[in-house]
Amino acid sequence: MVTAVYDRDPRKIGEVVAVTGGQHTVRDIGQIERDVSREKPDIAVVTVPGEDAQPLVDRLVRAGVRAILNFAPVVLTVPDGVNVRKVDLGQELQILAYHE
Repeated sequence: MVTAVYDRDPRKIGEVVAVTGGQHTVRDIGQIERDVSREKPDIAVVTVPGEDAQPLVDRLVRAGVRAILNFAPVVLTVPDGVNVRKVDLGQELQILAYHE
């Protein structure tokens, strides 16, 4: 279940979006450490441009996240004890297209 949605774009912050499990108000990415320490999520899903992924993951790990699903087009470096799964949408689409 999705419990929070973040963005850095001031035009999107405060917008209500529908996601699996209901609707959420987009939060400012600047408060992510505070929220993670309060809400203690089990998993973070990273869907940012490649150049933004590692700095964000570093912040998430420092805040206590230990499982990350990565949609960014980069390989992430994390310390022992943190699990990362990378999803390559391009590759997944190619596989689906092949089977069609």
